[in-house]
Amino acid sequence: MSELMRTMQTSLEYYVFGRDTPESLYDADVLQANRNKVTMMFAGIGDARNLHASLVHIAGDKINGKLDGKLFHVTLVDIKPAVIARDIVNFLLLDGLSGCANKPASGSLLACLYYTYLAPVMPARLYEVLQEHIQSAVDILEDRRPLPKYLDIPHLYRAPVLKVLKEWQHDASAEYPRRQQNGKRSFLPFGLTTPLLPAIDTIRKYRVVFKNASGDEENVPVFVLAFFVGGSLPLRSNIRPFLLSDEKADSAAKAKQLREEGSHIVSTWSWSKSERSATFWLRKDAMDQMQQQGNWELAIWRTDNWLRQGSLAAVRDVIDTGDSWTSTQ
Repeated sequence: MSELMRTMQTSLEYYVFGRDTPESLYDADVLQANRNKVTMMFAGIGDARNLHASLVHIAGDKINGKLDGKLFHVTLVDIKPAVIARDIVNFLLLDGLSGCANKPASGSLLACLYYTYLAPVMPARLYEVLQEHIQSAVDILEDRRPLPKYLDIPHLYRAPVLKVLKEWQHDASAEYPRRQQNGKRSFLPFGLTTPLLPAIDTIRKYRVVFKNASGDEENVPVFVLAFFVGGSLPLRSNIRPFLLSDEKADSAAKAKQLREEGSHIVSTWSWSKSERSATFWLRKDAMDQMQQQGNWELAIWRTDNWLRQGSLAAVRDVIDTGDSWTSTQ
């Protein structure tokens, strides 16, 4: 137990976003109520998706002149200080973005907000932007800077939030030497192919045509592109038991084989029904390696019943469209 407890530190915690659809607490009934002040409370605020959805609806009615001077008071509650700390940093990023007239600076703020909200890693230059806003949050909670006029954080609850923010200011590589990190990689539920983020100009846009397709592929949320070594996955059955490395580790022979031989899952892609083609982005070195080996295949798989859709395609037939990530920005 002591070995496990040693790793239970917030500096390495990351609260990913949920999958529930954002819902606004603000609706037409609020407009019909004869009140100048509207109060809302979000208990278990999490990633604040429902708050953001509410703010979008409120802003829309304000722009259209429907609010008639109404004031809003919103209370956020969560049992985890790290959640509140993360939301405060996101609010400060949004606040800076709303008042930024400089296009390059606003681009950095928007990109930082994107990575902070959605990803456990980010480019170094955006990490610096994030650290600036974490420091701003620390200064605010320690009364060295004034609170934004829209925000109030009672002193009673500041200490645990400050503790989390200051832990996020530490470089994990200094606290956890590389040899210690390597020792813990076997506990990760995913493989590490590179220690660094790839250069964005090496991310290419690809296209592949499938001979047969069911026609349901437009329902993007439940479909992924699966790249795998030919013969390593069952083509006519549920593949979920073969992907249980997070639960069975090396006791599942197929899962071990997949990790050793390699597989790639692309969950963000677009589908052309008329051409029966899938378009997606991928690192060039990963695609080159699969095409050079020559025995890689890909297919469309459902993630609700884990069954394959349509025909297989050979990775060697995947076409580089000529677009790089930077050329389309």
